Order: sequence, then C-alpha cells, then structure tokens
Amino acid sequence: MIGLAFFILVFGGLVLAANHVGGRHRGELAWIIILALVARITMMAFGSDLPWFTNGVEGDWTGYERVSILVARTWERTGIYYYMQDVGTAKISDVSLPVNIFSFIFFLNGSVPSRLGGTAVVAGAACLTGLNFYALAVQRRVPENVALWATAALLFVPSIFLYSSHMYKDGLVLALTFGALAAAVRLSDKFSVEQLIVGVVCAGLLWLVRHYLLFAVAVPMGIGVVGLGSRSVFRQMTALVVGAAAFMLVASYSDVLTTLGDDAQRTFDIGTSTNVVDANSTGGSGIHFDANNSPWSQIHLKLAYTLLSPFPWGPGSLALQLAKLDGLFLIYSLYRTIRYLPKLWRTDKTSAALLLAFAVPMSVIYAAGVSNVGLIVRQRIPVTAAFALLAVLTFRIPDAPPEKVPVPNPRARRILRARAALP
Repeated sequence: MIGLAFFILVFGGLVLAANHVGGRHRGELAWIIILALVARITMMAFGSDLPWFTNGVEGDWTGYERVSILVARTWERTGIYYYMQDVGTAKISDVSLPVNIFSFIFFLNGSVPSRLGGTAVVAGAACLTGLNFYALAVQRRVPENVALWATAALLFVPSIFLYSSHMYKDGLVLALTFGALAAAVRLSDKFSVEQLIVGVVCAGLLWLVRHYLLFAVAVPMGIGVVGLGSRSVFRQMTALVVGAAAFMLVASYSDVLTTLGDDAQRTFDIGTSTNVVDANSTGGSGIHFDANNSPWSQIHLKLAYTLLSPFPWGPGSLALQLAKLDGLFLIYSLYRTIRYLPKLWRTDKTSAALLLAFAVPMSVIYAAGVSNVGLIVRQRIPVTAAFALLAVLTFRIPDAPPEKVPVPNPRARRILRARAALP
C-alpha cells in the first residue's frame, strides 16, 4: 500500500510538472513522461528476474534493499534520524541518500521492503530529469518538437532506462547532476536566488550519492554564478569578488578545501589503482590495455571505449547488447556537437562552455580508469545527458537581431522640424 501511495504521488507530481513546462506540447510531454514512468515500473515488476547480467539476475539494488531493511528496523528502536553508519562491509556514508530514502519508505511499510515505492522514487527522479531537459532546451530557443523528441530519446536510452527501473542510485545521480548543470545554465543569463539554491542543493546532495561528481559540477556552477552570459559587468565583478573573498575565508579558517582536494585525489587514485582496474577487467565485459595499468597510457583508446562502447561487434550480456544503442545515441550526440560547435559557440557560448566544462573533464577522468565496458556505460550516464543537451542545442534558433529603426537623412530632419514649428 505504501508503494502504491508513493507511485501515485510521483505520478501526480510529474503530470502537474509536465503541464507546467510543456507549453503548447504539454499533452504530448505528459504522455511521454507517463509512458516512461509506467514502463520503468513494469520493468521492475516483470523484468528484474531476466538474466540481464552475466553474473546472474541480481543487481546492486539488492544490496541497497538489504541495508535499508536493517536501517528501517534500527529506526523502530531508536527513532528516525539520518543514518550514515556502516553496516558490515557496506560503506553507507558514500551512498547515504538512497539508503535513507529507501529506509524511510520501508519504515512506513512496517520495515518490510517496498520495491514499488523505492523504484517509484528513482524512476520519478529520472523522469524529472526529462522534464528539466525539455524545459531547458526550450528556454534556450530549441524548437519545441525537437526538444520533445530528444526528451523521449533520452528517457529511453537503455542505460538510463535500465538503471532507473529498480532501486539503483543512478536515477538520483542523473537528476542531481543534471539539476546542478541546468541551474548553472539558467544562472548564467540571469541571477536568481531560486536557481542558486537549486544548484547548491543538487551539488551538495551529490556528495551523499556519488561524491566525486560534486567536484565535476563545481566549475560549471562557478561559471553560472559569475554570469558569463550576462551583460552586467557589475554582476560579474561582484560575483568574482564575493567568490574570491569566500574562498580565502574558507581556506584560512578551515581545512574544507584541503579535505575536499585530498578526497578527490584519493578517489582518483582508488579508481585507477591496479587492484580496482584488475578486478573490474574481469568478466565478459572486462577490458585490459597494458601490463603497467598506467592511467594515462593509451588514453586515446580509453577515450574511445569510454565514449563509444559497446561496439557493435562486441560480445556480452543482454544488458550489454542493449547498451549498444547507448553507443549509437552518444555517437550521434558527439557528431552533432563537434560538427556544429562553432555555430553553437557563436549563438550560445555560455551553455556550450558550461556543459563542456563538465563533460570533457569527466570523459577524460573516466577514461583514465576504464576497465569494464558495462561499468563505464553506467558511470557515464550524466555525461551522456550533457552531450545530449549539447547536441540538442545545435538545433537552437538564433536570437532575432534588434529591429533597426530607419533614421531620416539630414534634409528630411530639417523638413520635419520646420513642419513641427508651423502653427
């Protein structure tokens, strides 16, 4: 019953949001969102027992479910609080947000798992990203029909669809990452306290889901706050001065920056370490580039695997075969982005700079530690969304030039003044 209640809440909220941002196409947009949500719930109900992966039918959603049951039972004895303590070998602090969300749903359900409730939240977050994608594209003067089809394609990309059709964390990761990027784009044109709060909240919550993405969205958020797309020099200078002052205060009176920098370096070192690379390179979708496991060796090949795989000729599980559509989707997005980037740079430089400041560094960092095709398809989901938006923005209608008012020649001006002086 609790699961059904959460599904109804998510369903109703998405329909209201679709009607709010859909404009003339609100009906079509609402049906796309409804179809995307229902398809994900159907996939959860009937598709979770299919052999999607080579190592069996289970995904890591089962780990979230087991831990969330324990947390919900703990809350029965102690009361509800934000839980971050590790449970056995499960390091909850790295993924505490999805664990606490699922635990709350289970707690309301009598500490009994509610896969419908948990999946409804994750699927709703993915569908909300679709609405955000559509709204931002239209705001950037992309034709509404193009934005509509692009939104449908993004929501049904196999990796995004599969990993938001059960209690995975990836739907939340996508919603928060894209939410921060979208807020940065909107801030770049016009400063808004509302968008600033949205961006900061999304970036902060990323620390509780996939913490290294906080560093990835920091630069785009900074560009958005400074307002490179704004014509106000005063705003840009004010943002730079306030940002510099805040940076110096934080650096002088706390160790937050040192801690964040050490954590970023540690995350990169772990992700590219020999043990992790060797472990990930096992299985049907594992890949191994050289004996030294240097992060930067053969980086061109690693980038190709990061952005273009799985390749049409590659073997693998059922999920990996479907993910070949991901590769085609990303190839088309990259093609549009590269081909029309000069045009996009002239018409919407700020959006291009913001999205490239996220997508390019993350592609390189993921490439440095790539060792498994199936894993990289899942990790690059936010990058896929960023390149998809870049591709859609290449359809952008240029801003209309200001209308020129004809100026009379000097003789005509004298005649007009003379006529005006007559009684």
